[in-house]
Amino acid sequence: MRLEMTRTFPVSRQRGWDYVEDFHTWPEWMDIDLVDPDECARAKPGDTVRVRTTWLGLPMQGSLILEEMDSPEMSRTLYRWPGWPDIHVEQRYSHAGPSAFTMELVAYSDEDEGWLGTTIAWMMANLPPMMRQQIHEQFDRLDEAFRKGYATTRKTTKKAA
Repeated sequence: MRLEMTRTFPVSRQRGWDYVEDFHTWPEWMDIDLVDPDECARAKPGDTVRVRTTWLGLPMQGSLILEEMDSPEMSRTLYRWPGWPDIHVEQRYSHAGPSAFTMELVAYSDEDEGWLGTTIAWMMANLPPMMRQQIHEQFDRLDEAFRKGYATTRKTTKKAA
């Protein structure tokens, strides 16, 4: 499975990076809740943010593990949900003028992983349209946050010891 989406947002690349990469802001624009945010970190590869969500009506708890970060240009995160294939999400940030940036999001998975076997294979074949809709909604919420000025300051993040 591979999914690519691109969107331009009305704030500078640095402001966009600071807001999007700060896991404390994620519940504002993603359909997740943070689990024990004081125990989470996102500064170096391997740092993990634990989250809770509902997917297809099922409550799920998982981990978002930072794989790579090159501030303020790119981050890659492993989305790990028990029993589901791992999904890698790469976000690339580029300038789109003095007060705009473009985010290119690429999500991909290893379809052979997971315990649901052929059901998972079928789900992964049909997942891109569902993921595309969810990412589109998240991009809309991000755009609204930027336009309303919510992303004017970076929230404090706790560093891992």
